[in-house]
Amino acid sequence: MAMFLPISISIGSALWMLYRNNFRYEKQIFERQMNIEIQVQSREIEEIFTSITDDLLLAARQKNVESFLAGNSTLLPQLVRDGTAFLQEKEIYNQISLLDLQGREILRLNYDRGNPQVVAAPQLQSKEERAFFQETVVLDRGQVFISRLELNRDNQQIKRPFKPTIRIATPVFDSNGNKGGILMLNYLADNLQDSLHRTDAISLGEISLLNREGFWLHSPNPNDEWGFQLPERRDKIFSKVYPIAWKQIATVESGRVETPRGLFVFTTVYPMRAAQRSIADSIETPIKIVTTGKPWKLVSRIDPATLQARSRSIAQPLLALYGGVLVLSAISAGILAVTQTRQQFAETQLQNFAQREKLLRNRLSSQIRDSLELNTIMETVVRETRVLLQVDCCTFGWYRPDGDSPQWNMVAEAKAENVDSWLRTYPASRIAALVQRLQQEPLVFVRVEEGADADDPLQLLLRDRGYGSLLAILIIERSTELGILIVGDGCSSRQWSQLEREMLWEVRKQIEIAVTQADLYATSQANTLAAVAQAQEVRETLQKLQRTQAQLIQAEKMSSLGYLVAGIAHEINNPVNFVYGNLAPLQGYTEDLLELLALYQKFDRQPHPKIAETLKAIDLEFIQEDLPKLLHSMKEGTERIRGIVRSLRSFSRLDESELKTVDVHEGLDSTLVILQHRLKAKSNFPEIAVVKEYGDLPLVECYAGQLNQVLM
Repeated sequence: MAMFLPISISIGSALWMLYRNNFRYEKQIFERQMNIEIQVQSREIEEIFTSITDDLLLAARQKNVESFLAGNSTLLPQLVRDGTAFLQEKEIYNQISLLDLQGREILRLNYDRGNPQVVAAPQLQSKEERAFFQETVVLDRGQVFISRLELNRDNQQIKRPFKPTIRIATPVFDSNGNKGGILMLNYLADNLQDSLHRTDAISLGEISLLNREGFWLHSPNPNDEWGFQLPERRDKIFSKVYPIAWKQIATVESGRVETPRGLFVFTTVYPMRAAQRSIADSIETPIKIVTTGKPWKLVSRIDPATLQARSRSIAQPLLALYGGVLVLSAISAGILAVTQTRQQFAETQLQNFAQREKLLRNRLSSQIRDSLELNTIMETVVRETRVLLQVDCCTFGWYRPDGDSPQWNMVAEAKAENVDSWLRTYPASRIAALVQRLQQEPLVFVRVEEGADADDPLQLLLRDRGYGSLLAILIIERSTELGILIVGDGCSSRQWSQLEREMLWEVRKQIEIAVTQADLYATSQANTLAAVAQAQEVRETLQKLQRTQAQLIQAEKMSSLGYLVAGIAHEINNPVNFVYGNLAPLQGYTEDLLELLALYQKFDRQPHPKIAETLKAIDLEFIQEDLPKLLHSMKEGTERIRGIVRSLRSFSRLDESELKTVDVHEGLDSTLVILQHRLKAKSNFPEIAVVKEYGDLPLVECYAGQLNQVLM
């Protein structure tokens, strides 16, 4: 009886430590999974704010908006069509408004359940006193105002059913670069709420989204939400319900906190910082975000009942084991009481065993759980098992019977220096007999038997390894492979005690738990990688869309350039033809006048004094010499202008929009004429010399105007 109490205490202590380690590790797994969930959710929120900022900035840069603000009121119907198409395509905005610089609405489109509506002119309102207008009207190009997330109001009354809304606005500029008004979008946060509900459905804990003051923006209980706007819910605030947890959540960027109300894992979400990374307008002007909103807190909570249930699930098998061990210890104590001599010896053996068992459980519980990699776990198992069982060799291997070449692959080993290594891959037949026994009884004991059949596969295995006896246990069972732990000793007379076998069973249980957690960790990593890959795919798709939009804008620019070139060429051509057509008669008249003047000088040698004074003042000889040169220069100049006009018309070819046969050389020459100013020497680079080596090309059937745009 004197031995029973310390043994019971020792075993109870070992089991208690095993329980505490297991429960602590379970909570670590919970925390990791909860942290992964809130990090993925945080990235989804940031992607939403990046997307709506891109939408606003791209809409503000539309040519029709700029032209309308510049005074082209005929574009209003087109703006209505563009806005309607935008709302129907996105389906996340319930209103788009265009305001002038005094805050009066110029255009407002409402979108309700798939039905876009244009607000009639008498119903348009002034937003001059609204905060979003006052914040936005002072901003510059590329700067964005984002309001906080709140319930939508109508005439100062909150609309029901609730519509969580974010107002996002930016200045818009006319085609002359002057600030002409404000473009505002009302973002309905339904897809943000849907994202949080999806996370709720699969999360280990309850997901909450909180504003800076601790009010719920999203709660497991919808009746707790929007307390900062609804007077009847003013007391529904996270900081009052969970005051201990809120002290740390409110002051720390991210982390975990455990209180009597549960386990909390949290992080800080900066949606406005995500909007700052929008690239929609970054080519011209860096984006600046002006906002009345503040960072949010994303919290995942597991209630105490869940933790207690997990605690009981771990404690119950350990209590059953403890009860069994106590019964075994009591029986052993009774037997030891038969004789004092044997009792002393048994006490020593049991004490040694209890110490070894305690060491085994403690080391395996701490060292196995420190890693989630299966290979590391098995290396720890074989090392600690060999030391604690005091054997020559302990190995772990995978038996894979399927496939073209069945294998027995030894992957972890701990051995004495005089024992040969077993770490290699063998044919499956090498251990097939032992595997067959293990499938019938998961724990197999084999020793060298005198007079045994020399061809017995198990006896051959013992002799090949130099073992006197071995103990094998089936540790892991999978559909395509079996994990087997083999403990070998050189002494054939060693009697593997029941307690040592039970220790191996305990090792198996420890490994089962560790392997389960390793699989869970691998699954979590795979889910995380999949989420990251999906986010990357969305980002790449967005980038492709933006590149396509940029290409469309460039194509529109080139088309507009063609129209502009054609118009300029037409406007220049008429006066130039007028000047050029009159130069020939002017030259003839000038020659006649000069000839007449020469005759006067020849036959009137003594002109009137006033005429002589004037002739001297105007330098008649210089005029007679320079006037023909001047007319010749004017003719060359008008011919050059006519050549440039022909090149511009040839380049634009707006009157030749269909396929026709053209000379490619003519298009190249026209383009070079237009780009002549780019070829001249500048202060920072020399003149560009153009060498023309045209081949004998036939006429080509093409769209001449578009081809010239490509050449430019």
